[in-house]
Amino acid sequence: MKLVHSSQTKIGRNDPCPCGSGQKYKKCCWEVDQTKSLNQHLETADRDEGFNGPVSQTEMQAMMKQIGKIIESKGLSMDEANDYFTGRHMDDIAAEYREVHTSSPKEMAEDLALQAHSMKTPKQRILAAQKAIEMDPNCAEAYNVLADEFGETPLDEIEYYEKAIAAAKRTLGEKFFKENKGHFWAMHETRSFMRAKQFMAQSLWSIHRQSDAITSMWELLELNPHDNQGNRYILFDWLLADNRQQDIEKLIKLYPEDIGAHWEYNKTLFYFKKFGPESEKTKTQAQVAFSANEHVVKYLTGKIKIPDEMPYAYSFGSKEEAICYVQDSIIGWMNTLKAPEWLMSLDLKSEKPKAKRKK
Repeated sequence: MKLVHSSQTKIGRNDPCPCGSGQKYKKCCWEVDQTKSLNQHLETADRDEGFNGPVSQTEMQAMMKQIGKIIESKGLSMDEANDYFTGRHMDDIAAEYREVHTSSPKEMAEDLALQAHSMKTPKQRILAAQKAIEMDPNCAEAYNVLADEFGETPLDEIEYYEKAIAAAKRTLGEKFFKENKGHFWAMHETRSFMRAKQFMAQSLWSIHRQSDAITSMWELLELNPHDNQGNRYILFDWLLADNRQQDIEKLIKLYPEDIGAHWEYNKTLFYFKKFGPESEKTKTQAQVAFSANEHVVKYLTGKIKIPDEMPYAYSFGSKEEAICYVQDSIIGWMNTLKAPEWLMSLDLKSEKPKAKRKK
């Protein structure tokens, strides 16, 4: 797969971060900006014949780590990095990474564990993860791999995710958590911990340990308010299901500029519960949600059948976005008496673009 060009503002990795945090760019928003740039690359990249489907989180993490090390070794700015990697094949980037960076046993273990996710057979993935743990007993990503392979029940998954979290905490240290709280995920070394904690929360929820699951999600948002993982959407679903009104209000205030079907329809359901179906505030919010994605109502009320498979990508306002929302969040609506029927009964209007005036 070759990367294509996407222009970026020229900011050095050691310059002050433009977000105003007071930290160096490389310690703050560099990773977020670079991930956005790489996403743009991948959306328009020339695909190899053998390339199938979207790039996974772990594959993205491996790519970002390699690109970051090369940028660091050459002292490239963001703009220079985009020029440097334009048209480069990922295999070439991986080869250069091996040339410019001498890995420690710890890094070699992490690289192997990340590669394990893409291996073809369970046996290969398990052996790679076990080898990574031999190289570094604190390789958190290897335990994430084993959770995928040996997690026949949520309790099995929790056991391995707990090991991953403990391993990451030993590696990072208590001081790291205090100093970098609020900027997690922007650093490669936190990713395995963040994924383990997210997946463990979902496993906890599935065995009806709601309080523990919700607490874990709040902790993730405290560590990474930018929420690259999308944990706020999962948490919103859970808070609705558990009728936690104060927590919902807190979450909405944390992300006042959030948009999209998931956020707006969940707000509509929350207003339905809090203010009632006859409230003008509830009806106004329903119109906001419908304007964000009018397809949701038909899927939510069964007018259109929900596909069995989840789309791997979507755009705002699309049918794919509606499918993803309903698959994730339909339980909250089904468990709220008459809420879907009320939504269908409203005279919601599609917002059509205004016609241009003739000169």
